[in-house]
Amino acid sequence: SYTEYFPKVKEFLMHWLTKAYNQQIKTSRPDKALYTYSSKTDLMSNDFAMMNYIDNLSNIYNEVDVMWEADNRKYLDYISRDYDWVFHIGHAMETYFESGVKIEDFDTLVHVNARVFDLYSCSAARTVVFEGNAYDRNIALAHIFRTSEGGVTVIGNTKTGGVYQDNDYFYKQLKTNMLGDAYLRWVNHRTLVFEASKHTKDVYE
Repeated sequence: SYTEYFPKVKEFLMHWLTKAYNQQIKTSRPDKALYTYSSKTDLMSNDFAMMNYIDNLSNIYNEVDVMWEADNRKYLDYISRDYDWVFHIGHAMETYFESGVKIEDFDTLVHVNARVFDLYSCSAARTVVFEGNAYDRNIALAHIFRTSEGGVTVIGNTKTGGVYQDNDYFYKQLKTNMLGDAYLRWVNHRTLVFEASKHTKDVYE
């Protein structure tokens, strides 16, 4: 029902604008980031990738904590702590993380401090799929519109790399560019890489 839908959209947007304003006028922010992963076993088989993520965050933040096996109870507890940036890696669909975090966990507003959630989780931010299904609620949007205090930005992508391919390129861009500009530079860079490879179609996913 449109009469029910649009007032809710306005309510969500006003909620986000209030959070964004309050974050903008803050004089200090936590100098800490959180790295979370759905399964410790899977990632330990790729130590290089793990250290690459953490090293890049360490170039921006003085302290980076690591939290393994992020089930919904553990994840919601950690993201309420004193972090500015939360990076999550693990399989996902539009409405849940493989670890057990579900969109329903955000039915009640979740208090978070982090401004940015970087979700390297396939489909977590997807709103439309090729088969025509549409998702006006997904787990990434819940991190923005169903959180209080923090949660003003979510990064979410799939085939272009989830910022795990050329991850260091993206974080280097953050040193001299605002987040949106850094992300666009990274996407343009990844597009050129894909167009020069045998996986050209992947860039459009």
